[in-house]
Amino acid sequence: MIPSNSLSVLMQIQPTIQRFARMLSSVLQLEVEIVDNTLCRVAGTGAYGKFLGRKLNTDSRLLRYIIETKKEKVVTHSRFDPLCKDCTNKENCKEKAFLGTPVIYQEQCVGVISLVALTREQQERINDNLHEFSDYVRHVSSIFVSRLLEDQGGGDNMLKMFSTMIKNMDQGVLVVSQDQKVKFANQAAMKILGANHGSMIGKTIHFRPLTFAQNFIRGHVQHVISFDDKKELIIGQLHAIQDQWLFLMAFHQSHSSADLAPPQDGPQIEQMVGECRPMRQLKKLITRVAPSPSSVMIVGESGTGKEVVARAVHKLSDRQAKPFIAINCAAIPEQLLESELFGYVKGAFTGASANGKTGLIQAANHGTLFLDEIGDMPLTLQAKLLRAIESREIQPVGASHPVPVDIRIISATNQNLEQSIAEGKFREDLFYRLNVIPLRLPPLRERQ
Repeated sequence: MIPSNSLSVLMQIQPTIQRFARMLSSVLQLEVEIVDNTLCRVAGTGAYGKFLGRKLNTDSRLLRYIIETKKEKVVTHSRFDPLCKDCTNKENCKEKAFLGTPVIYQEQCVGVISLVALTREQQERINDNLHEFSDYVRHVSSIFVSRLLEDQGGGDNMLKMFSTMIKNMDQGVLVVSQDQKVKFANQAAMKILGANHGSMIGKTIHFRPLTFAQNFIRGHVQHVISFDDKKELIIGQLHAIQDQWLFLMAFHQSHSSADLAPPQDGPQIEQMVGECRPMRQLKKLITRVAPSPSSVMIVGESGTGKEVVARAVHKLSDRQAKPFIAINCAAIPEQLLESELFGYVKGAFTGASANGKTGLIQAANHGTLFLDEIGDMPLTLQAKLLRAIESREIQPVGASHPVPVDIRIISATNQNLEQSIAEGKFREDLFYRLNVIPLRLPPLRERQ
């Protein structure tokens, strides 16, 4: 029998479920919402982490459908699903895609686990991995019931749940006990660390955050991972899971130095001045982050070689044969910067070329766009750049239709952008988009 407590079965273990939601969101890189069968929000991440314990006051047609039918519901494109047809919030809905799975306990639906995409990137992630994510959540839902509802909160059960969830993920994941023993490592972690599974379990491992990477956001910190006589430089997140730690690496695959040999006709890491320890660590980190599709922000004083680093990242990436387009946001007058970045169609404004002009963002299509002195970009253009990043398309000045673009953005600054955010001079949401992988250059006076 389901307990007849005034709280639902899910609300009775809400703290555990909230930890579960955060872990699921971190691993799948999507927002997560978990509600009970009364549509009371039990747990969530991002915007869905607000008003926990309260009943939803929205239309909630998708959630009601899942609770009533006990069936999974997938929406790959919001507004076009039949259930969304008469929704009063359809035109203002921010959810671009949705995957909801019922939590079935003793033949009753006691709640729903939802994966939600709020950005175009997240929407593509759901659509491209639909069957895989569906299997993950269904399997986790069954473990959720059998391990959490029947034996609430056991550390081994939590470990089993996460082991099942992350076993085949393409991100490297380690589960480490408080005494720094490896309890679990997935295949991606083994590949990144250059180790085999049997030799890692039970091994003592040390995490040391690097002090020169304090600007990392959302928990992403540069760490040196040490075990045996090996040391690896990794960017990732540490999450507490009861008496254990989950380390989520930001890299999806490892690359040998041979695989990353740069072309001889472009900037090489060896050209960077300095052989001090921070510079050696930086050079090693560059070889790791270069193959990633994520945005990079380079922070350093003037004259420290930020563009050399940007070109090295490009040359070591999968986009090396494509364009590398650089623009100094401080060197171009504000009134011309928009047309330089986004381009314009003929007749867009007085003095415009009769043939129009391709913007630098479009010119960098399939390649890399380097935005130097990003801190000097006007706020109005920051908003337009953010929309371009989120939608993966640009709107040239005077154009009636957007143009799709596929670019990797590397930005650079010598300013304290966190202070600029506090002063209202730089958009926080754009900072988060650009600062996915921060690289900090030591000043020349500290190099040897």
